[in-house]
Amino acid sequence: MDARFGDYLELIKSKMREVCAGCNTPISDRFLLRVNERSWHEGCVKCAACLQPLSGTCYCRNRQLYCKHDYEK
Repeated sequence: MDARFGDYLELIKSKMREVCAGCNTPISDRFLLRVNERSWHEGCVKCAACLQPLSGTCYCRNRQLYCKHDYEK
């Protein structure tokens, strides 16, 4: 296989990877989280105000994620 063709395949693969909405890096984990129609690393799903990890329930305003306490402020 031509080296340039291999580079091209890697470029296509990298373009197809999901990018985390929290840290803007590719998600290479086996699983990803879909929250509010965006992809996230599990560790990046945090409240935008207090930075506490979110699990189970989160609230969204202006494409930012919040815990219930900070969302209701």
